Amino acid sequence: MQYDILGNDASAWAIALAAAAAVSLALLAVKHVTVEKLRGVAKHMSTCLDDLAITVLAATHPLFIILINPELTLRRSRETPHAELA
Repeated sequence: MQYDILGNDASAWAIALAAAAAVSLALLAVKHVTVEKLRGVAKHMSTCLDDLAITVLAATHPLFIILINPELTLRRSRETPHAELA
């Protein structure tokens, strides 16, 4: 028996969840690397704006990144025209 959830079967949902998890992990890794690189650069700068930017970026909760990922993906997919399958 095949179940459809919102027009997609279970395998399509599994692929989508795996892709979302991979992208979320990649975004978290990019955040970590970016914060560390910016901290190194900020040591040589005298402004407080760079410290503020680093603090805000470092304080971004991982749950926010995980939850915003599908929204950005869906927004991008609505903007990109898809070829019609015949």
